[in-house]
Amino acid sequence: MKIEIIGNFKSIKNEEIVFLIDEITDKIKMPAEKSIEIVSVTNDEIKSLNKVHRNKDEVTDVLSFPIGETVGKESILGTIAISEDYSLENHETVDQLIKHGFLHLVGHDHESKPEEWLKAANIINHKMY
Repeated sequence: MKIEIIGNFKSIKNEEIVFLIDEITDKIKMPAEKSIEIVSVTNDEIKSLNKVHRNKDEVTDVLSFPIGETVGKESILGTIAISEDYSLENHETVDQLIKHGFLHLVGHDHESKPEEWLKAANIINHKMY
């Protein structure tokens, strides 16, 4: 999988993000011809994205933007935007939010299909369901 990391995270190294994404894609048997962006944003930036894309005028921890287009042999999965400052204020880790955002990119929704979400989350977190 091609992984583009935009911005700087304070609590996790880029190499750890790459390892985490590789581990997730291996567990869910995702083809390697995919690409993904992980973007570090400020609280103000994620609030603006949340307002524009979800009509919620509030800061949040993570947003996912599935793309699902294919360019040549590569399929663009999408973008995960993370506010590390907000996540740290709420005792969340960037790796948890990457997993959360990834599940959204591959079509899971914890609000409309919580059982399906839990099953997928358990697979990427080494848990039995």
